[in-house]
Amino acid sequence: MFAAGRLTARSLVKPAALTVVAHALQLAQGNLFVRSVNDSRTGGPKGGKAAPLVGALGVTGIALGAQYPRRQAWRAAALDFRENLRGALIDAVAAQDLAFFDDHGTGKLQSLITEDTQRISDLVEQMPDQLIEKAMTALYAGVTLVRLSPKFGATALMPLPLLMVPSLLLGPMMARRFARSGEMRGDYGQAIDSVIAGITDVKLLQAEGSVAARLRAAGAGMRVAARDSFASATAVGLLTQAIGAGNMALVAAHGGGLVRAGRIGSEDFARILYLYPMLLGAVGDVQQLIGTYQEAAEAAHRINAVLEQRPAITSGPERLSNGAVGGRLAIENVSFGYADERTVLRDVSFEVGRGEMVAIVGRTGSGKSTLLRLIARLYEVGGGRITLDGHDLRDLDLADLRAAIALVSQETYLFEGTIRDNLRYGDPEARDEALRDALAQVDAADLLDRLPGGLDAPVGERGGRLSGGERQRVAIARTLLRKAPILLLDEITSHLDYETEESIRTAVGKIARDRTLVVVTHRLATICDATRIVVLDAGAVAETGTHRELLARDGIYAKLWRLQTGAASPADPVPSPSASAAAPGQSSHGDAKPRGRAPVRPRSPRKPKSG
Repeated sequence: MFAAGRLTARSLVKPAALTVVAHALQLAQGNLFVRSVNDSRTGGPKGGKAAPLVGALGVTGIALGAQYPRRQAWRAAALDFRENLRGALIDAVAAQDLAFFDDHGTGKLQSLITEDTQRISDLVEQMPDQLIEKAMTALYAGVTLVRLSPKFGATALMPLPLLMVPSLLLGPMMARRFARSGEMRGDYGQAIDSVIAGITDVKLLQAEGSVAARLRAAGAGMRVAARDSFASATAVGLLTQAIGAGNMALVAAHGGGLVRAGRIGSEDFARILYLYPMLLGAVGDVQQLIGTYQEAAEAAHRINAVLEQRPAITSGPERLSNGAVGGRLAIENVSFGYADERTVLRDVSFEVGRGEMVAIVGRTGSGKSTLLRLIARLYEVGGGRITLDGHDLRDLDLADLRAAIALVSQETYLFEGTIRDNLRYGDPEARDEALRDALAQVDAADLLDRLPGGLDAPVGERGGRLSGGERQRVAIARTLLRKAPILLLDEITSHLDYETEESIRTAVGKIARDRTLVVVTHRLATICDATRIVVLDAGAVAETGTHRELLARDGIYAKLWRLQTGAASPADPVPSPSASAAAPGQSSHGDAKPRGRAPVRPRSPRKPKSG
């Protein structure tokens, strides 16, 4: 972790040196003040009464001046470390496969990147500086005590190990409580993120009260955990102070007796009374730092768990030249199940080549979207294999594979920024003319006229300033700009009206003429002209064939078709995709009512993410 944050001994040399200089001046300042007091009380050397006081005042000014660069140096080292650690953590998170994000919530990852890195940064800023200072103080005070009176110094130093007893007794409990507090903070952040992401549904369901109650309960749990960890750290500190106060009382009483007995001078005793609290304070302050250390240690444990986790999906050795991609996909006896061992796909097989379109249909939860993610290698197949131009996807360079495949999901995501920013994720070098052309291909050219700023119009967080259909069209245009030879489309028209759906279907049809196209959809009217339709049922291939072949077979597909179109039997006329988008009884071009049953607009059932 410290290597990831680039914290090296060399980076600490300057702040450590400034700490040594600044604290040495502080110790000199205190020594000169004690001499000044003793000289004032005893009369001091002739003509030199004011010298220690003047020296102390001068050193005080220099010591105060040295504190600024000291603190700035430690803050700079801590901030550099924090940003480097955050960068390494972000890189590690971004490199993980989707299974990692299934196990780690967004709120917990945000807490990890922001709060936990800050706790470790605080440790870097405070602990080395304080340890150097306390070590210097303890060494100076201990050596001076022994030099003034070896026997008394040894007697005074003997009880110091007792200051470690509270940490030894309460340390394990304190570590557990800080770990619990960290977990509760992560859970609370996850709960907050979930509510904000689903705020529309919260309002529509009028669930503000119950959601707020759950958040208050989670906050109460976090507060209790934080209180318990703070109580442990406070108990350690107070017990340490109590032991220190007892030591101080014993030393004062013993030293006073030695003064009365004439075994040490009153000047030396005054110096002892000044030095011994410094020694106790140095040891006690180290105990106070344990709370900061425990919090940072738990944060470091959580961060290390991510930094050390290696993605299950790794790049293969074979490079894939973009110009050499033939686009032939073969799914061969593919099976897959998620971490909960629930089987999603079983022995799925089909092929699709350049210029062809395979449509994947089936009931909700049959594994359609999962199959697309396996083709994009966002998840790893559990059995069988997927090949591209005869090469197993696991053998291909991952960056080359992702460059050859473009996926548009039903759950559209737009990044914070402008329309131009989002489109250029598809092609960072694209000029505005190309961006407008991509929008025109998906019937979204008028979007730039409606929004103030055109391409510079902000889309808001997660595209919240755009409608669902507008977000979908921007996402499709962004994908088209990639010019990937393989297109995977997952319910891309689910948020669109029928007229826009028809225009996008036509645009995709033109684009797909020289590409490999795999489409997941519930709207069967949009895939009547597919090269092949694969029907999934409970994760297995139930049927495969063309639209007319599947209707003639009168199986699952024919049943779904009748449910969507209202056709009485497979023998009824087949509506064209364009007719499906028109009003009942009229073609999309306003022609007279055709013979036979007029098509009914197909329903568009929503599909869960796992579908």
